[in-house]
Amino acid sequence: MSRAYLFNHPGPEAKCVRGTCKWNEGDHEGDHHQRKFLLMPGVLAERVAEAGYRAGDYAALVGFWGEWEPESKCGDFRASISPGYPARWHRPTRDCVPGPASLNTDPWVFNSPMRYSVCHQGARNANALRTLAAGDVLLFGSCKACNCDGPHTYDSYRWDFVLDTVFVVERGHPYSTSPLVVPQSANVSPDYRKFVLDRLARYGPTKAVIYNGAGLARQPQVAPFSWVPCKVGDEKTESVRFARPKISDVFGIGFPNQQTPLREIPQPGEAVWRAVVERCEALDLSLGVRLDL
Repeated sequence: MSRAYLFNHPGPEAKCVRGTCKWNEGDHEGDHHQRKFLLMPGVLAERVAEAGYRAGDYAALVGFWGEWEPESKCGDFRASISPGYPARWHRPTRDCVPGPASLNTDPWVFNSPMRYSVCHQGARNANALRTLAAGDVLLFGSCKACNCDGPHTYDSYRWDFVLDTVFVVERGHPYSTSPLVVPQSANVSPDYRKFVLDRLARYGPTKAVIYNGAGLARQPQVAPFSWVPCKVGDEKTESVRFARPKISDVFGIGFPNQQTPLREIPQPGEAVWRAVVERCEALDLSLGVRLDL
């Protein structure tokens, strides 16, 4: 039976001045990753049957929450901010030059396949995260303080979980970070090496696994695939903005604090995947299956 996890990778919205948001270098003592509301060309999943999907045509631009630590072009949205909505938009820059402290991006939702490669794999959850199997589901997101006056009906925890990426494992490729040794079977792109793998030497020697995410083809399929919640539009389209969807109440699981990295959901991975799809579609969010740099 496939497993499913809430994967907490904390990060506030990047605070950048209008124009260029430089490559995030954290605070030089620990990781301080950020989230950006990104605008990129993308492919959306199209429903073709009650439980099936296929990859549709390219949309001109889609907006979604994600981790992109390298440089980006950015600007402010014109309308006032609603709670949880992005204050600014970003378009990734590929030709930027990293510094010695430039942070990596993980998960990597750009181009195909989506990938997850290192976050928390050297921590106390290493055994679970280095032994993921095909079909396992990682729900990447962040903890947010709940707006309730009393305790939750779940877990008695006061931290909600808001989603940015649904990652379904296809296969894994063990590798080492320092020195960097990546098997040819991983078939990593120059962009992935530059923006992710080459940034890992600062952490010292680590054994980890690069996971490829399951994708969605043009042919209809019912098997779960990786995706990000998104909307079609550009920086001039007010309706493109959205708050990251809360999913902790879907499974009755919260977080005791912002530092807890992982919580397993006691349900089969496919059932979890379909519950998250249902929640996001109910919020009029699309499933972005390919975002191209």
